[in-house]
Amino acid sequence: MLREELLARLDLVAPALSGSDIVPIMRDYWFADGQVCACSDQVAVWTPCDFPAQCAVPAHLADLLRASRAAEIRVETGDNEILVRAARARIRVPTKPQEQFRPFWNSLPLPPTTLVERSGGTAESLRRALERCLRSSTGDTSRPEYLGVVVNTDRDGSLRLYGTDGKTLTVARVANTNDYLMPPVDQVILPSAFVAQAVKLLRAPRAFSMWISPDYVLLATDSATLFGRYVISPMPLDFESIVGEYWSGDYGDLLPAPQTLTLALARASVITSSRLRPTTTRVLIRSGRVGLASVSDHGDLNDEMTWSDHPDVDVTYNPQLLQAGLENYDRLRIGERCCVMGNESEDIACIIASSAS
Repeated sequence: MLREELLARLDLVAPALSGSDIVPIMRDYWFADGQVCACSDQVAVWTPCDFPAQCAVPAHLADLLRASRAAEIRVETGDNEILVRAARARIRVPTKPQEQFRPFWNSLPLPPTTLVERSGGTAESLRRALERCLRSSTGDTSRPEYLGVVVNTDRDGSLRLYGTDGKTLTVARVANTNDYLMPPVDQVILPSAFVAQAVKLLRAPRAFSMWISPDYVLLATDSATLFGRYVISPMPLDFESIVGEYWSGDYGDLLPAPQTLTLALARASVITSSRLRPTTTRVLIRSGRVGLASVSDHGDLNDEMTWSDHPDVDVTYNPQLLQAGLENYDRLRIGERCCVMGNESEDIACIIASSAS
């Protein structure tokens, strides 16, 4: 068995390993039925793997393989242990019987038996939308919607995705290309752990299918299968109404950002990031001239630039949020209630609330 091949399989599923000791078996790799699987209370990932034993192996097996330069290894099975021979090293690792994880394994849904080859653009559109929405979600537990990416399905099968942390809201639409097998779903929340792994699996797969059901989400690619349980919200937010309140949805309203704006916001972020007294930046646009004013115990800063097409506005923002947004978008419009960012060729937008909102 090639050491690097086994290690690549373990690394592929490792993000789904549980970080909790509540169910110890979920901290281990599961080998069974020609697959290796990692499973937590929210997500599971499994991929084909030729391993000579059907058992649970501690996660530090991957660290041991990484600490070797052997090209090939040999794995021998014993009573509640495996012996890994790697060059001159002999490594004994304890195992657990498959009966301890079979109830969890057998509860996972089966992926589609066949996958249809897709164009690269299809997977990339979904990957980019998930990644952008994930940037707006956090680990804040004050609202379930902050813990992942919200998905609605339209009647034509297209997806509407939302990610929010209460300060920013990213909205994306992914057109239906018959790659998504799903009934209409009013609203579900994909956990951030699922989304993060989906973004990795959707990097140029040869084939994939995605199933969004009322109870779970399943993404199958040519390299692995990813399962996720939804985050439950007892009082779901009406994202369509929220977006409509702040933005008309017209990407034509967005203007190219001045080339000097990114560095100006970077300077403002330094000034306003004081731990003792964090502040905001005043944005004043009058007659095609832009002024950014920031004051804190770090000092004070005034920047000016030209932005001839932007309407007049006088408002304050957290410059760090604007700066982060410009890392992914090159068009925007700054308003009294929010700043909307987007790109000309994408159906993705980021809405950033002003300090007054």
